[in-house]
Amino acid sequence: MLYKKLQLLGDLRHILSNQAKQVVYIAGKVSNLELSYVQAKFALSQSKLEDDGFTVLNPMQLVKSHGDWQFDMRMCMPLVGMADVIYLQKDWRDSEGAKLEFELATAIGLHVIFESDGTEHVNHG
Repeated sequence: MLYKKLQLLGDLRHILSNQAKQVVYIAGKVSNLELSYVQAKFALSQSKLEDDGFTVLNPMQLVKSHGDWQFDMRMCMPLVGMADVIYLQKDWRDSEGAKLEFELATAIGLHVIFESDGTEHVNHG
């Protein structure tokens, strides 16, 4: 089972690396919010980013419910590493998970886009 999951991640990375578009990962607050609200919030961000020409990694398509936080983070963190850009929703500072995703993204040199002001921060890390 683990091997199949690793193979799927490898297949996804291969597909994403052959994209002409930049790949963006969405990060924002999930815990302690109504699931339908979170799904709508992430879907709206995804739509906006796709309209802007990105290929989008939406973690809410992977995490379907409010489950075990640590398990959900173990599922999502590899996706951050497959992206070129991280998009931080306005409420990202209220989320321990999004703060971890931001730390990983900046450590590995991803570009950062903040929803709050629409500006882009380029990390030359």
